[in-house]
Amino acid sequence: MITCGLCITPRLFLTRVREADGSLAAVVRLARSDDGRRMLIDVLAETGAELVLAAEQLRQDPVTGVLRNRVPAIWLVPPQLVAAVRAATGARAPTASRLAGALAAMPALPGLRGHLRRLLPVADSRQLALL
Repeated sequence: MITCGLCITPRLFLTRVREADGSLAAVVRLARSDDGRRMLIDVLAETGAELVLAAEQLRQDPVTGVLRNRVPAIWLVPPQLVAAVRAATGARAPTASRLAGALAAMPALPGLRGHLRRLLPVADSRQLALL
């Protein structure tokens, strides 16, 4: 399974793709602008990666609503698990790129996968997504 961790900062989208073999690709930094949103959609559509992001960031940017129908699935990481990852890194605030890499690895870990919430694409484009 190919996954992509996404961290949304006030000015940037930071993504880190985790390949099927477990290797992490370089961090991709995109401006939080219309061009950056288009590039993010293109990158994820190209790789066929499932998106992983913190649940509280789902509504932080409208691009997540568009991505819901462009990626195979979106995995939402609960706030408690994000806090645990931050504590495990030994730093109060790990860099967003490190957090994106950690998020990308979570669906592949059987012990953590059960704590994630998986959103599938909306079947009918006329149907409204509640989350």
